[in-house]
Amino acid sequence: MTRILIIEDNDMNRDMLSRRLERKGMEVIFAIDGEQGIQMAEHMQPDLILMDMQLPVVDGWTATRRIKENPLTTEIPVVGLSARALDEDRKRALDAGCVAYETKPAEITRVLELIYRLTAGTEIKSRDTAPQKKAATKRKTVAKKKPATKKKAATKKKAAAKKKTVKKKPAGKS
Repeated sequence: MTRILIIEDNDMNRDMLSRRLERKGMEVIFAIDGEQGIQMAEHMQPDLILMDMQLPVVDGWTATRRIKENPLTTEIPVVGLSARALDEDRKRALDAGCVAYETKPAEITRVLELIYRLTAGTEIKSRDTAPQKKAATKRKTVAKKKPATKKKAATKKKAAAKKKTVKKKPAGKS
């Protein structure tokens, strides 16, 4: 079971994220400030951390740096979450060690996609993750094509084959 550490000081945000992740079969643990989050990351060893960047006690940027500096937690991917949508904020989070940055309110489908990709050890390709970084995990990095791309290619081939069969004239007619 995938274990997610949510470091978030807002009760409503914590509740919304945790309920949706638990419905997907994930184990969710919480911290309500950056200092508690750093300690829980070390002791609980989650598969991924969802980090609010504006936290009390220790902010998300500092907490992420400290998590990445600790040999026991450096491999845990951290996804930054913030209501701040400026490019400078995204860059600051990525520079601190986040592998991705999502603005709040976070779209749960995008968050789930990131979790699945990061816990599988693949590279992220999300519009909010430029510049791209790979998840630093102990797992093998597996290069996979998106299933949607394969489906589109198969659909195009079927459509082309169908056009060819429709254009053929019956034998004996001119």
